[in-house]
Amino acid sequence: MKPEEIKRIRKRLKLSQGELAQRLGVSSHSVWKWEDGRSTPSGKNLLALYEILSAAPVGSLQIIAASRIGAVQQAIKSIRDIESDIDILENEMLKQLTKELLHGADALESCLESHLDALLKAS
Repeated sequence: MKPEEIKRIRKRLKLSQGELAQRLGVSSHSVWKWEDGRSTPSGKNLLALYEILSAAPVGSLQIIAASRIGAVQQAIKSIRDIESDIDILENEMLKQLTKELLHGADALESCLESHLDALLKAS
């Protein structure tokens, strides 16, 4: 949950930081730090925060849901970008490996031809 979401919904519910803190069993300073972005609620506090703030008007919940969907969509885009980068790197690595293998095969062929020529001349 983003800091500005906590503050916006708390205000819509007409709760002070102290009142929200009391309901959560934390200090008002903790709530202030969450809203200021200086810290984030622990897992337990986050669940309790969602329960308390779920009484917010539907519009607020839609804003939260939309931001979550946006975050998930951004994460999916990032994953796809990473996959694309990996594909490009894999292709480049395969091209380089193939080039090196062909170069090695050419060198081996040349070496074998030289040895074969030397053997033919020696016999």
